[in-house]
Formats: sequence, C-alpha cells, structure tokens
Amino acid sequence: MNTAVWFRILFTLVVSLWLIPAHVYGQHHHTGTKDLGVLTVSTYEQSPSLNRVPSLPSKAEVLHISNELKQLIDDHLEGYTSIRRRSERLHQLLFDPAYQNIQYSPNATHTAHEAFIKKTGNCIGLSNLFVAAARYAGLNAHYQSVEVPRQWQLQESYFIVPEHMNVGIFRKEVSFNPHNKRSKRPAIQTRNYLDNHLGNFTRNFNQAGSSFEAVGDEVRPSYVVEFVSIYARRNIKGIQYTAISDEQALAEYYNNLAVDQLELGYLDHAVEIFKTALGMNSKASFIWSNLGYTYKRKEWYDDAEKAYLKAFSLNKKNYSAVKNLYVFYDKLGQHKKALRYKKRVDRYNQKNPYYHQALADQYLALDDFKKSIYHYRKMIKLVPSNNVFHHKIAIAYYKAGKIKASQKHLKKAHKLSTLGEQKLAYQGKLDSLNRLYGHSTQHH
Repeated sequence: MNTAVWFRILFTLVVSLWLIPAHVYGQHHHTGTKDLGVLTVSTYEQSPSLNRVPSLPSKAEVLHISNELKQLIDDHLEGYTSIRRRSERLHQLLFDPAYQNIQYSPNATHTAHEAFIKKTGNCIGLSNLFVAAARYAGLNAHYQSVEVPRQWQLQESYFIVPEHMNVGIFRKEVSFNPHNKRSKRPAIQTRNYLDNHLGNFTRNFNQAGSSFEAVGDEVRPSYVVEFVSIYARRNIKGIQYTAISDEQALAEYYNNLAVDQLELGYLDHAVEIFKTALGMNSKASFIWSNLGYTYKRKEWYDDAEKAYLKAFSLNKKNYSAVKNLYVFYDKLGQHKKALRYKKRVDRYNQKNPYYHQALADQYLALDDFKKSIYHYRKMIKLVPSNNVFHHKIAIAYYKAGKIKASQKHLKKAHKLSTLGEQKLAYQGKLDSLNRLYGHSTQHH
C-alpha cells in the first residue's frame, strides 16, 4: 500500500461491483462480503471493550490546544499585527523544519492537540490544528472543502478516491449553507474503499507539503493554508474552495473514527459513531452510505437499504451510494431494482481507470491481447501519469509481439517513476529488449 500519497482520511463506504463479463471473471466472481482488514490506526484506543463504544472528543476537545502551544504562538507572533503576517508566522511556527516541523501522516486523524504533540496529522488533523491555533491568534480561520481532480488509487481490494480539505483565513465573517456541495458530495475527505465486489470506502490522498498562499479577496479567503503542494492554486487552474462549518468538519472527523472501528471489526461501535457524525451533519450523504455499508456487514438489510436510499436521496451524484444500492439489490436477487442504478454505475465505471485495468488484466490472462490493450489504452487516457499503467500496457504489447510499442511505454514508465528500484527494474527490461531485438532503448 502506497501510503505516501494518501492525503486526508475520511470515508465513504461503498459497494463496488465490476461489470465484467462472466467469462472473464469466471468462478472467481465472489459475491460475499470480504474482510477488508485493518488499514488504519485510530486516534483512540485500538482494542476497546466489545461492550463499550470508545469515548469521542467533543468539538471543544477536538479544537483544544495546550498552554505550551499558546505560549509559542504568543512569542512567535509578537509584534506582528497584520492578518497576512500573523498567518504567515503561524504557518512558519507549525510547519517550518526550523520550528515545530509538523508533518503530514496519512492515518493520523488527530485532534488539534494530538497533531501538535505527535508532530503529525492527515488533512483533518492538520486542519484541526491550524484552525484552533489561528483562532487563538485572533485570526478568522475556517475549514474548507476543495474541489480537486478526481483520481482513483488502487489497493488490494478497493480504490481510494481523493478529496481534499484545507484552511482559509477570512477578513469577513463567513456564512455556511448546511446543504452546500460538501454535504452532498459522495466522498468529501473520505476513504473510498472500492472493493472489487463489495466494499468501497473513500479516502483523500496525495503528496504532502504545506504551503501558504495569498488569495486577496474580500469574499473568498484572503489566505489559504494548503497541506498538499500539488493542490495549491498555482498548480491547479480554477481550483474552488467551499467554507464548511465546524459541525460539518467534526462530522467528517467522527466519520473517520467510525471507519477505523469498522475496519477493526467493531461494527456496533462503528454504527454508533456514524450516528454521532450524522448528529453533526444529517445531510452528509457519504456518512449515510457508510452507515448503510456497516448495516449490510451486520446483515441488517432493511436498515442498510434505508441508509443507502437516504444517501442517494441527499445526493444522486454520490456514486458510492449508487454502487452500494446496485450491488445490494443485485446480491439480494432484486434485479429489477438493481437495474434502476445500472446506467449510473456504467457511467461511473467508464470514468474509473481501475475498472479498465481490471478488465485489461483479465483479458491479458486469457491471452486476448487486442481487448487487453484496448482497455489499457482507456486506462492510460484517464491517468496518463501513472507509470504502472505504462508498464502494464508494455507487457501486453510485448506479448502481442509489438516490440516498439512495448519499448515506448517502458520508456514512459521509466520517465514517470520516482522510485529508484522501480526505475532500475524498468531500465533492466529496456536493456533486455535492446539486446534481444537490437533496438536502442538506453534511457539515462
């Protein structure tokens, strides 16, 4: 699992069904629930009593900072009065290597205090810390959802779909719409585990790297504290921010903790924490979908259906909920109901590079090189910068006897890779092709 590219951790649990022809999947097309295993570390006790739901931090506790940090803020910001300079100095204090050097960590759904003492945090954890510290420093700081390009990250039995959160510093007061896009989107700051057959949670991920940017707008945030460098405004044209309330952010925080419990097998705990999250934001479609998935794991099918339908009613573009409903009805043999969601699932799959990868891999195993290459090309068109995708299609071209095309994509894979051992492996294959076929494949 490449956790180096995970970003914020909050989940939308989703059921995913590959729409692969039966002759491709054959007898390996399982329909039962799979145990997704322990994937994350919670911020609280990991082995709670089976009869006791772990205590959850209140809003005040999530945003609590210590007297030690308050003194550091007072000392470091002393003499700086402008919003910009105080914001910059606070950012420096928390994230600069010469000061606190707090780092991004993918599984660290921390409170503000935890992020400070542990010197780590994921997107939620770092947002909690900066919001709390900024407000102590007299700054008007708020959580923000960020519209980012949709991607898919394949793990063993699910996908991760990136969403993003950062912090805005505003000059004016902010009003919050409880029905804003963030409440309706399928996987806001969520872990989206797309199980090949059943489970799909949603996580946010990407490369860490805190930055401070001036926006210079009276309505939008004047300054943005960004924890992922590639999501800085300078790197994504037209990037959109949406301020969210503390209650909406807290709902996402609880949502993460619930999924931690789910992954540990404490389904009753997960149900109670999801309900607590919905108490903070009852319009969060992704949390309803997560709750439905948990009910399904418990085989409480009536409750699962109600939760899934609630998620869909809140956001008909929540692909996680759509997939959950489709597979839920299909598994129960209610095919007429399942067909209501099939077209939506089909459209979603066509935009998912890993759907094409699954098809391509299966066709390659059957030595159907034409169909395999077709789907690998679709996959690369959707995510052209993934070196593994280029390596896969290079293998397919090689087996199909198209050596030049294989060399072309191996070179591309080598160029895109950032891992030393991986680059060496790609170069080794290029060298082998050069020796066997006499083509120049040197790449330095």
